[in-house]
Amino acid sequence: MFFRKKSYDSTGSLSKLSWSRFRRNKLAFGSLVFVIAIVFIAVFGYWITPDRSPMVNEQNLLLSTLKPGSRVNVLHVCKNQEIPKRNFLHHLLFGQENKYLTFPFEDYKFRGDSIIITEFSKDSSGLEMGFHLADVCYPLIGNAEIKKKENIVSFHTLEGKEIASPIEKLQNQVIKNNIITKTFLLGSDRYGRDVLSQLV
Repeated sequence: MFFRKKSYDSTGSLSKLSWSRFRRNKLAFGSLVFVIAIVFIAVFGYWITPDRSPMVNEQNLLLSTLKPGSRVNVLHVCKNQEIPKRNFLHHLLFGQENKYLTFPFEDYKFRGDSIIITEFSKDSSGLEMGFHLADVCYPLIGNAEIKKKENIVSFHTLEGKEIASPIEKLQNQVIKNNIITKTFLLGSDRYGRDVLSQLV
């Protein structure tokens, strides 16, 4: 009776018990989730920021000092220059140069083979600007001739590819791919840069 061997009920390994107790501690577990989220943001910052340009330095003075939550329509116009494509690691560490020029606008309309925008302005006094649809959709050779025959527009891209496209198709392409709405969740600084992207 006095020398009977004691028996132990095992409910799992020490690490399992520690993890179980740790999960029940809401403050500790919440801190762990927060640290993991910060590490993820630090590593994959360029993939989750609205502005993915190098050093998140995409400036536009028309968009300066916007309030948090501001939404602005912008027209993306292809740059007429070759933008080098970066591999995954380079993009992850240094970002990727934007292949578009950004023009904020309040309203737009199509006029023949062009798109006319009313420039974004805080005091509603924006000027009108016009862009050829081909120049919006494709990077073109400098001083490239754009020919128009009836409803067909033909031109050469920067890569030397010849394209002949109906005007209506180019208009639909612009609406689908080149007109977007940018949201500044934390507003913008005096140079029009996205504050959230800079914070990340």
